[in-house]
Amino acid sequence: MKNLKVSYLLDFYGNLFPKKQREILEMYYQDDMSLSEIASVTDMTRQGVYDNIKRGEKEIISLEDKLKLMDRFLEISNSLDNIGSYLKPNTILENDDYEKIKAEIAKVKAII
Repeated sequence: MKNLKVSYLLDFYGNLFPKKQREILEMYYQDDMSLSEIASVTDMTRQGVYDNIKRGEKEIISLEDKLKLMDRFLEISNSLDNIGSYLKPNTILENDDYEKIKAEIAKVKAII
């Protein structure tokens, strides 16, 4: 079963991989190609493709564990969504709303 998290992490860390390994990971996770199809395209054995994918999965998860780029992105995205929910058109903001917006902006600044 394909790990959806690895597919998302490819967007953040894909360029850190050698070209051939990145292409194999993209074919597997983003193009939904089978091991046999990838082996045929890359002129590798099916086992070689499998090993390459497993090694890439371990490395990409390790990168996220260390760098947390996707986690930070999701935190910022959630905070911006929260700010957007307070700033709807034709809405009169209460003082409490201003404080909530300031708190969300402070969260984003801390993450960045």
